[in-house]
Amino acid sequence: MSGRGDLLPVSCLPVDGTYPVATAQWEKRNIAQEVPVWEPDLCIECGKCMLVCPHATIRAKVCKQEDLADAPAGFKAMPAKWRELPDHLYTIQVAVEDCTGCQLCVEVCPAERQRATSRATR
Repeated sequence: MSGRGDLLPVSCLPVDGTYPVATAQWEKRNIAQEVPVWEPDLCIECGKCMLVCPHATIRAKVCKQEDLADAPAGFKAMPAKWRELPDHLYTIQVAVEDCTGCQLCVEVCPAERQRATSRATR
């Protein structure tokens, strides 16, 4: 993380090239100052936010309405826009603990870009 990776000699790496699994669970916990908030009224369900997230903290789900019958109050969902999935709901969830606050999802979002453009032209 300090940018000194080139100073690390190859002799320090494991001989077989393997590393222990599940070590990512100890990193990047609650380090973001700001995290993205999904706004269903702006979302066009393009999925770019999930694709660009380098830490896979953004997950989208398509589910049936009855699956969310016991969802907590305030759980955000919107009707899925795909004709293959009529009467389904679409939701995006962000793992706040793992988000690093890089804002790549906001930069790639076409709806956010449109909103920023309309604010700038006012």
